[in-house]
Amino acid sequence: MRCAGCKFLRRRCCEDCVLAPYFPPNNPQRFASVHRIFGASNVTKMLQQVPEHLRGDAADCMAFEASLRIADPVYGCVGIISHLQQQIFEVENEILRTRAEIAFQNAQHVCNIPPNNDLHHHNINNINNEEMGEVKTVIPESVLKKRKREEEWALAKSQEAVAAKKKNAENRKIIFKRAKQYAEEYAKKDREIIDLKREAKLKGGFYVEPEAKLLFIIRIRGINAIDPKTKKILQLLRLRQIFNGVFLKVNKATVNMLRRVEPYVTYGYPNLKSVRELIYKRGFGKLNFQRTALTDNSIVEQGLGKHGIICVEDLIHEIMSVGPHFKEANNFLWPFQLKAPLGGLKKKRNHYVEGGDAGNRENYINELIRRMN
Repeated sequence: MRCAGCKFLRRRCCEDCVLAPYFPPNNPQRFASVHRIFGASNVTKMLQQVPEHLRGDAADCMAFEASLRIADPVYGCVGIISHLQQQIFEVENEILRTRAEIAFQNAQHVCNIPPNNDLHHHNINNINNEEMGEVKTVIPESVLKKRKREEEWALAKSQEAVAAKKKNAENRKIIFKRAKQYAEEYAKKDREIIDLKREAKLKGGFYVEPEAKLLFIIRIRGINAIDPKTKKILQLLRLRQIFNGVFLKVNKATVNMLRRVEPYVTYGYPNLKSVRELIYKRGFGKLNFQRTALTDNSIVEQGLGKHGIICVEDLIHEIMSVGPHFKEANNFLWPFQLKAPLGGLKKKRNHYVEGGDAGNRENYINELIRRMN
């Protein structure tokens, strides 16, 4: 007949089964509780490591521990042990009190002191306290460890909160100074362009603005009738869905890629207002490989703090000026998911210069961004 262990595990019970002598078939609950707490393989390993003459005691101990752990998942047998220790202390306390009372009665009998209940109890308590000292309540070690761990966590959390509050106060001052500096820089640049245009007009010429360094690309067509090469380029540009938009740095490689995918996208040169509105309204960052809304400067600091970008204004400035960390800042930004343009598109299959929508529309991309943002 199979033992309770092999029967529970639905396997054949061999002659040299380790579990058979200690888990008889008439008591299946014994093995079920042990298996629930320790696991069948662990029970077998522990019994094999114990000498054969001690395996019965080991199996009884595991069965006892398992039954108590099921009844009390937190303390198990520790609860009963602490309760028994408390009872032992109480009995020892009672014995010491009894001995103290006997000693006091003997001393009173020898000295013929008349009985006085108040004095009697006072002396007994004094003798009792002197002999046995203060009796302390036994607390399980697991509870003490848990208290200590929670105290350490609470202390660390409070210290982190104080440090974060101090750091936020310092960051607010830095962010205010940087925002003021950027505003002055943008105003100075606009003023220089106006002065140069006026100077050129006075001399009878006209002012040609420098070549743009920043592009904003919007995908305007889906995946129908798209060749593999174009599809791969759109994936590299992170334009996987229709009406997705990304910033791009102007260089020879990006211009060649845009020429290849020109029928599927429209692009141009965004101004400061467009960049700011896109990031503030539809900006999402890549934090721990997750799409996170830019609702706080701390999110930007977590993603780009190592590059000196600690707030949204830093991010806008880095994108607009195509700074040294443009690649990191642009990769941190999730592709913008724009809505369908207000008023619709004219003709997606034709180029913009032909009255359509595809291709380069230079500064007129800002008007399209207003309708799609």
